[in-house]
Amino acid sequence: MNKDNLKSKGFTLVEILLAVAIFGILMITLFFSFDSFITSGNAIKNEILEIERKNIFKKISIDLKSIYILHAPRYLKPEFDSSFDDFRFLGDETSIGGSFFSRLKFVSSNHVALGDDTRTGMAQIIYYIRLNDENKFDLCRSDNLLCFQDKKAKMCDPVICKNIEKFELFYVDNKNNKYKYWDSESSEFEYIIPTSVIIKIQIKQRKNIINLETTIKLPIYRKVLK
Repeated sequence: MNKDNLKSKGFTLVEILLAVAIFGILMITLFFSFDSFITSGNAIKNEILEIERKNIFKKISIDLKSIYILHAPRYLKPEFDSSFDDFRFLGDETSIGGSFFSRLKFVSSNHVALGDDTRTGMAQIIYYIRLNDENKFDLCRSDNLLCFQDKKAKMCDPVICKNIEKFELFYVDNKNNKYKYWDSESSEFEYIIPTSVIIKIQIKQRKNIINLETTIKLPIYRKVLK
């Protein structure tokens, strides 16, 4: 057997080292490409979440900053047997599907007409949680003109956000005290509305839990009634 045949049966050390070097370069290139893809995907995901956060809070903020209440002497403290003020500000909690969520009701000039309905005016706005057909929670917005209202949330109310895990509101008074509920028709709150509303929302997206929070300062205030 000659030497040429022996050489043809294997790789030289130089060839092996060259192959290892090329393989290493390919692996490094693939790693950085994959890392760039993951980074880009996370950036897109964060951007989508930021847009969603802004859209949710923007709607609530516009409604609250367009809030309307009566001032004295037009506003009178409720008597024992009197009906509630149509412009009442009410923040409470409701039990939905075994979980507790905040609910907020107030009057705003930011009425949104839907479809062919072009009527305008002051509307009673209600933010509340509704259980959907998939047994998940939706944040909904009820909008009824005061002069045509039925004052009840409807199954056709627009959904502001899906897959809600937590919708929690806190109300801050002029002394910076924080409450989980508020009633402008109650002597406990001296018949006024809060100075600001803290909104905490928790959303479930696939296996991730997203926490959102903001504080909205109300543009008007009613003097304390004794």
